[in-house]
Amino acid sequence: MMAKRKPFKAAKTHFFASRYFSVSIIVCAGVVSTVIAFLSARYWQTTRLNTQLQKQVDEVVRSLQKNTDSNFEPLLAVNDFYSASTAEVSRQEFSDLAKRLLLRHPSIELLAWTPRIPNPARQAFETAIRNEGYKNYQIYEQQTQGTMVRSSVRSEYFPISYIEPFNQYELAFGFDLGSEEKRRSTLEIARDRGTLATTGRLGFSNNKAGFLLVMPVYQNNQSLNTLEARRTNLKGFAVGLFLFPNFIKSVLGNVDAKNINLVFYDETVGSQERFLAFYDSESGKVLTESDQEITTSSYREWLCQKDTCLRQFKVGNRLWSVEFLPTEQYFGESTLWLSWVFLVGGLSLTASLAVYALRYEQHSRRIEQLVKELSQANFEIRSLSRISDALQACLSLEEAYSVIPRLVQKLFPLHSGIIYTISASGNIVEAATTWGNNLASQLVFSPNDCWGIRCGRPHLFENTYSGLACSHFTQPLAEECYCVPMMAQGETLGLFYLQAPERGKFTEAKQQLALTVAEHIALALANLRLRETLKNQSIRDPLTGLFNRRYLEESLERELLRAERQKHSVGVIMIDIDHFKKLNDTYGHEAGDIVLQELAVFLQGSIRASDIACRYGGEEFTLILPEATMEVTKQRAEQLREGAKHLHVHYRRQPIGRITLSLGVASFPAQASSASAVLRAADEALYKAKSAGRDRVQIAS
Repeated sequence: MMAKRKPFKAAKTHFFASRYFSVSIIVCAGVVSTVIAFLSARYWQTTRLNTQLQKQVDEVVRSLQKNTDSNFEPLLAVNDFYSASTAEVSRQEFSDLAKRLLLRHPSIELLAWTPRIPNPARQAFETAIRNEGYKNYQIYEQQTQGTMVRSSVRSEYFPISYIEPFNQYELAFGFDLGSEEKRRSTLEIARDRGTLATTGRLGFSNNKAGFLLVMPVYQNNQSLNTLEARRTNLKGFAVGLFLFPNFIKSVLGNVDAKNINLVFYDETVGSQERFLAFYDSESGKVLTESDQEITTSSYREWLCQKDTCLRQFKVGNRLWSVEFLPTEQYFGESTLWLSWVFLVGGLSLTASLAVYALRYEQHSRRIEQLVKELSQANFEIRSLSRISDALQACLSLEEAYSVIPRLVQKLFPLHSGIIYTISASGNIVEAATTWGNNLASQLVFSPNDCWGIRCGRPHLFENTYSGLACSHFTQPLAEECYCVPMMAQGETLGLFYLQAPERGKFTEAKQQLALTVAEHIALALANLRLRETLKNQSIRDPLTGLFNRRYLEESLERELLRAERQKHSVGVIMIDIDHFKKLNDTYGHEAGDIVLQELAVFLQGSIRASDIACRYGGEEFTLILPEATMEVTKQRAEQLREGAKHLHVHYRRQPIGRITLSLGVASFPAQASSASAVLRAADEALYKAKSAGRDRVQIAS
């Protein structure tokens, strides 16, 4: 018990002995007296302002609903026009009507006519539009990556056939509104209910946001009392496009919303995006980005309690809400300054004394923090330099994969990680090296399973309800995961994956550091891959994929030296395709190349992993068989000769015929004591085999 009391007593003594005690007394006395005076005046002001604000809110909402209904009248007019027309409405008639309506209602961005086209009538419909002079017209849809393609086969289509203004929105001409889920569901609601229907928030080109309003048009003189009748007799839809800036300014009209910002939300059940737009009363601008800064006042909580500043109104079939955010200017014009005089004066005096006492300590802490950050930055720079130097010194990818974990762990000591590589085919992401414990990611997965690779930028996952987890994550999920695509020369080489045992470890500095490390690793791996590719190209025959003559000579020298040290033999088989010139003359050189490739595959699959298969030149091949006696070498040669006869090679779907081989066999050190001598002996034996009638194995003498 005494041991527990001593730390508390020491801390208490230290507090009273420090300058914090006197500062605390000054601050407490000043704040308490200031707050009492301020709250008394503020209570009276808040009561008065609340009554004034609620009255203004109700007036704005009534005006919003009225102006919204007025903005939708052009769609009703188009519906009435089609219903009153006994004949098919022509393009010119629609254009004349639309221009007049757009002139009277500038909040509408465009008006369009979208007929219902059953699949059997699609070709005839497209042909009819082309005959009007639009030669490239077709019904198209937009893919997820944004490209426009011809619409896939569906039971019915809703293509835009009339649109005004045409020149401004020509790209939408022919777009099938039924090809996208949001638009299609809105069309179905309008069709089934027979009333106006509105889409949710939609994104358009140039980062514009808005919504579509659709009005169903049915066949004339038809009963529409049932759902089936409305679906059967649907002729098409009148469509209007509204962009949020123009629409909201239009519905606000002359409404008195001075110094009150407005936030519009979509409260419809099932809506994917709740935020619609933000109206800034000071600038008169309408902002549509959900992450933009919403300007409000700290006094709002006093006036708008329990959603008293939130109102709802109907927009077509959807329910919108508008939140009223009084700004500082609103309270500045409506507030008595007495309470602020007490608050500002008292707090200013208190703050001045407190700031004077604490400034030195804050300055000291700031210096300590800067020194710490500078030290960390220097450490990271040195570590990055070591990583670059070490990776540049690596001779192979395997060596680099073994070095990376030891280097990266110094920069991320609390994190576990994986370096992934993407296969040459681009369809597999596989772990090349790992470090740390309890990794929550699969070792092999598809590139589409990672949001970082799919989006081409780093993806941070936090284990919360709103966190977007990659499909390659495993259970239990890590608290934080960071996926950084490793890019080099415009190509995604792999993935740098990090995970933290707790939240808050991936600060902005750590994220930037991970991105820099990924860039260094990607560049080093790209250089190593290029180095291995160039090396492989220098020792491989481009046609057959076997080793070339240069590699044969280097490898044979190495194997003979090893055999001499270890006192064992090396077998050499020289192979020649019989009647290859005749085959080229009969079928052509392309057929000859196919025979060479098929034989190379056969040889590669018939030898041991330690054996070396090379293309010696033309139709000649050479095999090096380490630790093979003359008898074993001869048996292998006979097996190859017999196996080649069973090769079935086709050229342009025609069989070329049976392939036979002549083979010369030599052995080190039985027939020769050097690389050139053993090759010469095998070549002479091959010549004898061909002279003796071909299709045989000849042992060097």
